[in-house]
Amino acid sequence: MDRIRPPARSRRGIRPRRAPPPRRRPASSVADRLESIRPGYEVVRFQQDQPRFAIPVKSAALSDARRRLRVTTAPRTAAFAYAITLDTPRADPGIPQIDAIDLAFDLGGIEARWRGDDGSAWDGWLPHPDPAAIREFTRGSASHQGALAHLTQPGRLTLRAKLDLAHLLHPAVQPGAKLGYTPVPETATVRWECDAELRLTSPDAEVRAESATAATLHKTVAEGSAPVAFEVEVATPIQRLDVAFHTAEDARLRPLGTKRFLLPFAVPLKGESGIERVIPEIAGGDPARGKALYFGKAACFTCHTIRGEGSAVGPDLSNTPHRDYASVLRDIIDPNAAINPDAVAYEFTLRSGATAIGTRVGESATEIKVAAPGGAVASLKKSEIAASQALPNSLMPPGLLQSLSEAEVKDLMAFLLTEPAGE
Repeated sequence: MDRIRPPARSRRGIRPRRAPPPRRRPASSVADRLESIRPGYEVVRFQQDQPRFAIPVKSAALSDARRRLRVTTAPRTAAFAYAITLDTPRADPGIPQIDAIDLAFDLGGIEARWRGDDGSAWDGWLPHPDPAAIREFTRGSASHQGALAHLTQPGRLTLRAKLDLAHLLHPAVQPGAKLGYTPVPETATVRWECDAELRLTSPDAEVRAESATAATLHKTVAEGSAPVAFEVEVATPIQRLDVAFHTAEDARLRPLGTKRFLLPFAVPLKGESGIERVIPEIAGGDPARGKALYFGKAACFTCHTIRGEGSAVGPDLSNTPHRDYASVLRDIIDPNAAINPDAVAYEFTLRSGATAIGTRVGESATEIKVAAPGGAVASLKKSEIAASQALPNSLMPPGLLQSLSEAEVKDLMAFLLTEPAGE
């Protein structure tokens, strides 16, 4: 912090992104606004559309040792991602960059309270219950070094927080996508074990005392379930406080990461049930006619598979409904703008003098399989290959849309960017 300008001089304050939890809506991250190049996915556009707003900074100051920055703002309870924006004039005016740095923070963590038998006390924030994790995540923090020292002294440690148990083993669905079935709610068991006396309580879940030093928390978590509040009290000194989980589907214990813990006052906002995607460029387009073009006049199927149909020469296009209109259109008009690394074209020169050009679609100890435009796959014996080189350009020729009318282009794009009915 010694090299950072005093934050009290910053005019920008704190800017959280206003968005429901990332499992329901696409989540933007701190400093996304500073990006100049972004992936061509529709979810990225949703992220960029999320409004940001400022929280006034009442005061900001560095400690006497210049190791701690204390920022005072209005009370915050929404479990957003926040950023403290610092004004940082660029060192070299000739380098194009924004005169700001975003320091990320959120309302994750655990509220901790320690009371020593000798009357000493410590109150503060911890990133995780495990002393080993605390030590690593707070390395360099003088306050937390003192907290860790207290854990080696006789006393009582009380930890209060909320546990986010959603999607422990079931991955979240990409925003805008839909599953073809309704997943079964996960039944989670969170096990706490200490090397000293432990007491676990929760108003939101079933708690079982396994022994004097171990307890488990049980909760069935459906989509949209609120985090589970809990309180853990342990006798110190302690060396370890392990917390891990398993589900009814898999009994193997797995550690809980820091992102699973929210401060007691943090309130995650409930998201909407889904995202309605509107693409004005394909308004009036017919996906059914577009499919006929894909497998007919446009002949896209000769090099690309989509939902299991076509030839696997170039990239599979099944994910195009999750991409944005501009990037898909660019890939068709200018195939060399961004070549998929899984579809790089190669030229193979054989010892006989013949050549083969295509993408590599398989390999064994003795052969390489090469797919040529049109879908034909040749097996080349490695012993017969004299040389090979990656080609700088895509096998897909430019100008493929020139043979289509404006209405046909709209139909084709509607097919590529729209999920089939019923999926």
